[in-house]
Amino acid sequence: KLSNAELIEAYKDIKQSRDMVFLIASHDLRSPFSGLLGLADMLVSGLSDMPEEQLAEYLGAMRDSLKNTYRILENLFELGRIERQRTEKVIETIPLKLLFEEIINELASFIKKKEMVIIHKYDEEVVLEANSRLLEFVFKNFLSNAVKYSERGSEIVIDFKVSDHESIISVA
Repeated sequence: KLSNAELIEAYKDIKQSRDMVFLIASHDLRSPFSGLLGLADMLVSGLSDMPEEQLAEYLGAMRDSLKNTYRILENLFELGRIERQRTEKVIETIPLKLLFEEIINELASFIKKKEMVIIHKYDEEVVLEANSRLLEFVFKNFLSNAVKYSERGSEIVIDFKVSDHESIISVA
């Protein structure tokens, strides 16, 4: 049984975490929505005299912005599911190779669009004991950021090292 002081401290931690999520989400969503509104205004005001090529370019930009916004919303939803699951302490045996293959397949069009190559530098037989949803969320975020912020045509290296006391995974 928790004391009143422990309950108050737990409440403060939860409130601080929630506030941080709202702050990050509002920041991450503001830019795409601002861009979408700007594009929509341009389309509405210049639709009748806009060349078809320019219209296609604007619509493509809107689609890309909507995809990014949707990805942010998916991440928020997934984070909520992970938070609920975290309290349940769901630990599974996860083959690292399978986990990364699923993530790479999910991001394949994004990777292909930037003409990137993914290099694996880990023992494909490695198995982890962890919360699979949380691990997938973190790795997907690492890999998608690596693709997003790397130069077109570059290589992304996934490396995994295990020692007696720790496991180190890098995506660079």
